[in-house]
Amino acid sequence: MTTSYSDLLAAMTERDGAVAASVPDDWRQGRTAYGGLSAALGLEAVRLQQGELPPLRTAQIAFLGPAVGDLSVRTQVLRAGKSMTFVAADASGEAGLATRCLFGFGAARDSSIDYDDVPMPEVPEPEELPPRDMSGVSGPAFMQHYDVRFVAGADLFSGSDEARFLAWVRHRDEGARRGQGPLLALADVLPPAFLSMLDAPAPAASITWQADFLTEEADSQGGWYLCGTSGEAAVNGYGGQAHMVWARDGEPVVGARQCCAVFG
Repeated sequence: MTTSYSDLLAAMTERDGAVAASVPDDWRQGRTAYGGLSAALGLEAVRLQQGELPPLRTAQIAFLGPAVGDLSVRTQVLRAGKSMTFVAADASGEAGLATRCLFGFGAARDSSIDYDDVPMPEVPEPEELPPRDMSGVSGPAFMQHYDVRFVAGADLFSGSDEARFLAWVRHRDEGARRGQGPLLALADVLPPAFLSMLDAPAPAASITWQADFLTEEADSQGGWYLCGTSGEAAVNGYGGQAHMVWARDGEPVVGARQCCAVFG
């Protein structure tokens, strides 16, 4: 039995000044919740507790410990200015603090600058590509909630000389194909790009993740987003990589950076 993203949200309730959420095994990545889901649950808890807020502009996430089973998410407005509102969300489980999130919500500003220099690569349409099952033996459990169509990048643990993935991704749950929470959850789907450089399976873990929203409301045709990630440098078991997410029409919607640990 699996639990959809929509069902996870429907089950979130306020209790004793916090938001109660639960992470079932099918949303796990190893011994913890999938990082994108942990971030999204923090955002959804903020929306539930803090009411009407401007669009999300940036999210900074620290993965401190295992986030599994029943979680309690406490949110706090740190500052509400004229344009920007900063809200913290801490998710704790049986082992203590698991995820710390800082979200920046910003009202639109008048500006003469309308610019982007991150063109979407020319790639086949997702319907032209075969799906790849990355859950179970070949990948973490949470991947069963996503439809993934790889465009570029070597297989995991194939001893490749490059660290790069490019793939079309969408939520299988049709109710999770709009909104900034589902998009935050989707933006972290691709595995650490360095894993393709290893010759044998080895665990990896996200340490921090920063995601910047480049548009207020993305609505990509069919729920498909093109996700790219590339490793920039890795040494002593730690690596830095860059992410980009485009809507199907080529609009850049999320730019992100991640620090990850690779045990191999």
